[in-house]
Amino acid sequence: MRGRCLGACAATLIAVAVWIGLLAGDTDAAGTQAIWRGDYETGDFSQWSEIQASRTNRDYPVSAVGDTAGTIVSSPVRQGAHAAEFVTYPNEGRPSIDRSEVYAGVGTTQGTEGQDRYYAWSTMFPSSGNKDGFWPRAGDFNVFTQWHNANNPCGSNIQLGIDSRSRRGRNEIYVDLSNRNPSNCDDPVRTKHLVLGRMRFDAWYDFVAHIKWSANPSVGFCELWMDGRHLMPKTFGQTMADSQGVYWKQGFYRAAFSHTNTVFQDAAIRGSSLAPVTSAYKLSFAEPPRIASQKDLVISAKSFAQAKVRIVVSDGQRKIVASVVRSADGAGRLSANLPMPRPVPLRVHVVLRALVSPKLPATTRRATINVRLRSKT
Repeated sequence: MRGRCLGACAATLIAVAVWIGLLAGDTDAAGTQAIWRGDYETGDFSQWSEIQASRTNRDYPVSAVGDTAGTIVSSPVRQGAHAAEFVTYPNEGRPSIDRSEVYAGVGTTQGTEGQDRYYAWSTMFPSSGNKDGFWPRAGDFNVFTQWHNANNPCGSNIQLGIDSRSRRGRNEIYVDLSNRNPSNCDDPVRTKHLVLGRMRFDAWYDFVAHIKWSANPSVGFCELWMDGRHLMPKTFGQTMADSQGVYWKQGFYRAAFSHTNTVFQDAAIRGSSLAPVTSAYKLSFAEPPRIASQKDLVISAKSFAQAKVRIVVSDGQRKIVASVVRSADGAGRLSANLPMPRPVPLRVHVVLRALVSPKLPATTRRATINVRLRSKT
């Protein structure tokens, strides 16, 4: 997690992750071709199956793209020479929704029962194209990536979007995994709703989703990385509604809004393992290692001079696995070894809260500190 400690820090929440550079190549570990690309480097939309635009509420073949669907641009780009711009205009199409999306068919997505696939892509929301923000009344109906159920009225079981109703008064990126019953689409059982972090305009976000496709919630799962951080651990749930499969969509899909929203998409790729989809564009992601049982998490921090601090470590589900109280030394250094009572993902949450300090204000402030992990036998 990137950030700064501005002034004194009374409370700190940090996510820990390790980035490992991956070797370039377009094959999986078995040496087989495992990649489809939708990175717009052809200079058009020909890598995708069709384009959907809500102004006419219809699909367009990629050879007949109108200004309501999408535009290939040379700037900004996440990689290569091209990206795609998707714009939703005020009050388009049907009264309840606006959309500007491309999609890859079920065969290209490889989203059928039992298949295990990785999907990577990059997304940016430009400030100039979102001057009025997102409609707060729409809440989280601001979807920029989804895997849509084919021939099924229930939409998507997995989607990523922007939630504009944050209690912190900011736009937040989220991922949803929901179980859906085709006979009652309006009442999904939300297995997981996870806020991935604050959405900042004019910044590229790099995503990787690892999905096991299944209509059986005990078999299907999803895990997700954003900017190299393993933010959603493997979470089981119904990743597709039925045997018809799913198709991958990107662009922007929202509740009808009286203002314009714009998103850039780039670097879409599908593979059968993590390495091909990240190394193709030289992104830095890693399979999440784990802290072994009875090994230590070592935490060090500065700017806690004379502070007595409680350190709480929780796993990806925010369940506390270790807690200890320590005092910083005169130089503001603080460290602690926390034996893990059980294996936990490497990506843990570390909370430091000042208990007694003449230098730290009583009010809670957020900051980012450096945390390092060290295994000890």
